[in-house]
Amino acid sequence: MPELPEVEATRQNLERWTRGATLTAVATDPPSDDLDAGVGQCFGPWQRQGKRLATSLGSATLLVQLGMTGRIVKDAPPDRPYQRVVLTVSTDGTTTRVSLIDLRRLGRVALVPTLVDAFAGLGADALTTQLDAATLRRQVCASRAPIKSALMDQALLSGLGNIAVLEACFRAQIHPLRPSSSLTDPELARLATAITAHLSHTLATTVGHEEITYVSEGGDNPFLVYGREDEACPTCAASIDRANQNHRIHRLLQGGRPVFWCPSCQPLTAHE
Repeated sequence: MPELPEVEATRQNLERWTRGATLTAVATDPPSDDLDAGVGQCFGPWQRQGKRLATSLGSATLLVQLGMTGRIVKDAPPDRPYQRVVLTVSTDGTTTRVSLIDLRRLGRVALVPTLVDAFAGLGADALTTQLDAATLRRQVCASRAPIKSALMDQALLSGLGNIAVLEACFRAQIHPLRPSSSLTDPELARLATAITAHLSHTLATTVGHEEITYVSEGGDNPFLVYGREDEACPTCAASIDRANQNHRIHRLLQGGRPVFWCPSCQPLTAHE
């Protein structure tokens, strides 16, 4: 599932593949003429806010959202399934096809009037914002909603998905279902550091790949706790009995999404 690091990797790919190029043709499934106004226009630099991407295309702005299963690939074979949008671009006589591959059809490629429209409703970007305890308290800790839910609210802080939040909570030794307003300043400071650390780690494993295979599709798992139910907690493992279930990664479902945590180092009460 694409989160901020995967979207940032996509931004960098699109920058290489399309910036300065001319859009020469568009094909969509199902057929639509919504993007036809962009044909003949040149791509500007790509920008990212949270999990959305946008670039100037003539006088309009091209918005890209990957949704839950989307990815952007270059020169996919015509018979590759789930190609929802194919943009043909030309640079100095060289033609490239850029496709949105999207199994669940939740991604979006659209023309909108301005960059402001493309990024409307999004909170501060989790990667480019200088995160600290005060910022997190101001942005996400105004209610008793679980900290996991608050961090995933794109209107409060944009870019974090289920995986990023679970990994950051683990690094900060905070239970992901703790009420947001119950977090102390030291915990929020650890969480701010943990968010940045997770994003930096995942970016290092993601950027540079022209196509990303997500963990849910059998790709490598670079994460500390996500997808590691019943494995020994990597924090506790050096000093505890690995057979003790309290020191193993647990899993539950909340709102249809999996939650992974260690009961020992992520208690439901304040942990200074």
